[in-house]
Amino acid sequence: MRRIWLGFLLGLFSAGVAHAQGVPGTGQVVPACGAISGQVGQIRTITLDTGLRLCISPTLGLYTVHSTVSSNTTLDGTAQLWPCDATLGPIVITVPFGSLFPNQIWDVKKIDVTAHACTIQMSGSDTLDGSSSWALSVPNQDITINNSQGTTIWYIR
Repeated sequence: MRRIWLGFLLGLFSAGVAHAQGVPGTGQVVPACGAISGQVGQIRTITLDTGLRLCISPTLGLYTVHSTVSSNTTLDGTAQLWPCDATLGPIVITVPFGSLFPNQIWDVKKIDVTAHACTIQMSGSDTLDGSSSWALSVPNQDITINNSQGTTIWYIR
């Protein structure tokens, strides 16, 4: 399935703007792409009409980008990359219990230029490389976290 999606999306780049099409062998219809939003380094992005951005990375494969976080929130399974804008003040992003998201990888990136922190806060007794929280306080700072075992231990990649 992943290979089908990746092949379909790579075809969008060569075609420019795509129209709604089915994914071969799945019976699913993909929303039409509103725009090809460009290429940053080796990461290509596609913005769908729904506003959801899909990204293709040579190392991560296909992943989704959440809308910009500008208030306290909890990570969930809807996206892998979570841009954080702390322009108006500090933000706490809570990581749910590892037992609920085994093998999960999330990226959080601070996208504003203020000194306000985007703090990654672990749930309960879960830890991130031995800590209960991690602050992103420098512009464009990011962190990738991984829970490869579905336990209370998360790792920084």
